[in-house]
Amino acid sequence: MNNKNQYNLLVALFLLLVGSFAVSCSKDDDATVGNTSTFAPISREEAVKIQNSLPGEYRGNVHVYDPSTKKNYYSNSRLDLDSLIIYDDYRSIYSLSTLPRDMYERLHNIDKTGTNDTLPGIFTKRDEKNYLGLEGIRFSSRNQQDSCVYRFEVSQGVVSFVDRGHKTKKTRLLRTYFNGYGYYNVKTSKLKIYLLPYNAYAIPYYDTFQSVRLPLTGRYLIYELTKVQ
Repeated sequence: MNNKNQYNLLVALFLLLVGSFAVSCSKDDDATVGNTSTFAPISREEAVKIQNSLPGEYRGNVHVYDPSTKKNYYSNSRLDLDSLIIYDDYRSIYSLSTLPRDMYERLHNIDKTGTNDTLPGIFTKRDEKNYLGLEGIRFSSRNQQDSCVYRFEVSQGVVSFVDRGHKTKKTRLLRTYFNGYGYYNVKTSKLKIYLLPYNAYAIPYYDTFQSVRLPLTGRYLIYELTKVQ
């Protein structure tokens, strides 16, 4: 092969590589994350770089998904969009996201399981929101179909609601613990987080030994958020 042919071949390969990279990172969202998506592990250095780009405020929505019925439940709350704040300094909680009270009720399917007989207070203040704290996340891999999309694991999340029962007039704490995973699109700064409950309790304020387990129904939370600052 002469020098001219070698040069043409190199140019063609270069254009092919540039084109394929542009296509692989040209999505407007994380729609490529699906059953056919495959992820490849990333280095610690790359994970830290992506992690450092996360801090800020995000806006969007949260809903409950039931895999047994493939049904989504959305909030009836009249409050503003749900939010997520990721901190850039060291503290015990890595991030805080809002969760409407009616989404919490949907998550545990309380109206269908009979739990509301002992926890009637959960149906009050439907527009109330509380904060769901995440202890931390860890980036682990990148989408091979869309190099803009990274996957991360959630170490632990927790949310609590105060319940003031109408029948007993006693104050209890409704608390749920989560783990999960999510995806981050570095081009659009969009987050999608899946949080799966693994423990939930109703805890009396002055008698913690009388804690009652809340039902785990298989439902989980899905946050879809976009960075705003």
